Amino acid sequence: MSKHFMLVGLLGLMFLAPPRVAAQADPQASTPAADKVDDGTLKSRVVTKLKENTRLAVRRVDVTVSEGVVTLKGTVRTADEKANAARLATMNGVTAVRNELTVDAAAADAKADQFVGATTRGVQKAADATADAVQKAGDKTKEITGKAASKTKELVGKDKETKDKDK
Repeated sequence: MSKHFMLVGLLGLMFLAPPRVAAQADPQASTPAADKVDDGTLKSRVVTKLKENTRLAVRRVDVTVSEGVVTLKGTVRTADEKANAARLATMNGVTAVRNELTVDAAAADAKADQFVGATTRGVQKAADATADAVQKAGDKTKEITGKAASKTKELVGKDKETKDKDK
């Protein structure tokens, strides 16, 4: 009978306890302090979450973490992106999110263009390096094939001379 009362009591507490609400774009978003995670790990997790988001990946969002408090700085294109960044930064171990992101479509687009340009240059540099390596490998293959063909001709000629002497 006492187990029944305990179960009823626990269920009652669940209904009386306030629900946890996901973080909004406001700077007061937080998670329980009981889930203590070191700041470096938190920063890494938040940065990873932001990079996994296709819209936020091209934005330059600076993340700092101090004593579990995540601060987001930079420029995003829309208020929706700003709110989404705060939601993504809210996770176990984060005690608060200070969302200091600025909404400025023109500036965000310019930064995204810079990011795309830098990525394009990096890809082109890698493609050029690959083309050079392929060219060198091809040249080396021709060289080795030429040497092998010469040796084969030489050996075939010696073999023919030997057969002619044996006759």
